Amino acid sequence: MRGEDAYKENYEHIELFDEPGLFTNGRIDRETVPAGWYCYDLRGNDDDPGDPTTVEEQVTVNHAGTVLLPKPLKLNRTDINGTRYRKIGEGLNFLDGEITLEEFCREHGFMFPERKSKHVELITRLGESMIRRLLDVSEKNNKEKLDAAHAIRDYLNVHYHLVKEHQFTNAEVEALLEFADPLEVATACWEANTSADFDICDMLDKINAKSDYPLADGTVPEPYVPDGLPELCFSVLPGTGKLICIKRGESGYYPSDWETGNAEKNRETADYANERLGITKPQELAMLHGSMVGWDTPGADPKTYENPPYSRMLNPKPKHKRQDKER
Repeated sequence: MRGEDAYKENYEHIELFDEPGLFTNGRIDRETVPAGWYCYDLRGNDDDPGDPTTVEEQVTVNHAGTVLLPKPLKLNRTDINGTRYRKIGEGLNFLDGEITLEEFCREHGFMFPERKSKHVELITRLGESMIRRLLDVSEKNNKEKLDAAHAIRDYLNVHYHLVKEHQFTNAEVEALLEFADPLEVATACWEANTSADFDICDMLDKINAKSDYPLADGTVPEPYVPDGLPELCFSVLPGTGKLICIKRGESGYYPSDWETGNAEKNRETADYANERLGITKPQELAMLHGSMVGWDTPGADPKTYENPPYSRMLNPKPKHKRQDKER
C-alpha cells in the first residue's frame, strides 16, 4: 500500500509533543517524503482504531493516521516484537484546520523541500529491493539459504551494474520508476539482452514488461491470453478420458458434473456441449493446451491448429481393430 504523495496531500495542522507537524487520516507514500523530513504512523486501540494511542515508524493494523514532521521523533519504547513506539497521551494537538506542505513551511520558516531527483529515487528503490532480497535470504535455514543465495546472484550483478556502471538516460529512469520493483524488471531486461549495449527502454518493450510485472501504481497485469478463445469450453482429460471444463486464462481444469465414466461418451458430450456453445475444435485444443502448459505458449493459440502438422489433430485417422487371420 503505497499511500498518497506527501507533496500533494492536504493535511491538518498539528503539534506533536510540542513540535509543529502535519497530520492526515490516510497513508503517505514513503518514497515521496521530502529529504530531511520524517514520516510516522499513528496506531489506534482495538476498541477505537481511529483514536491514536501510539506513534510508530509504520502501522498496518489499526492505522489511525500519518504525521509528517520536519524533525525526528524519539521512539522511546519497544514491544515484544521489536517494534519501536511512543505513547501519545496528551501529546497530539490539532491547530487551525487544513494546510499544505508549502503553507506549513512558509508559516514556520522552513525552506520548502524540493522533490528528490528521479535518478536518486530510482537508485534508492533499487537498493531497497536488493536489501529486501538479502533479508529474505538471511531468514532462511542453512539449506534454503544456500539455494536462495544462488538465486539472487543475478540481482546482485545487475544492481552493481546499474548503480556503479550504467549511465541512465532520463527515459530509462522514468520507465523503471513505473514498476513496483524496478530491480526485478531490470534483471529481466538484463537476462533477455543479447547485444553489447544495454538499452533498458528497448528491452522493456521486447520482454513486454508492462504486461508481466506489477506497476508502481498498484496495477497488476492480467495474464496473457491469445485472441479468439471462449470464456470456457468442455474437453476430455488426456490419458483418462474424464470430462472436464476449462476456463480461459486459468491453469488446470474443473471436473464436470456430466462425467459419464466412459471416455467415448465423455468425448461425445464435450463435442455436443462445445457445438451448442459455438466452440470450434481448434479453440478446444488451444484451451486444453493453455490450461495444461501455459497461455503464453504457441499451442494456446487456436491459429496453431489451422496448418500441418497440428491440423491433423482435428481429424485423426480412425483406429482399425486388429483382425486375426484365419488359419
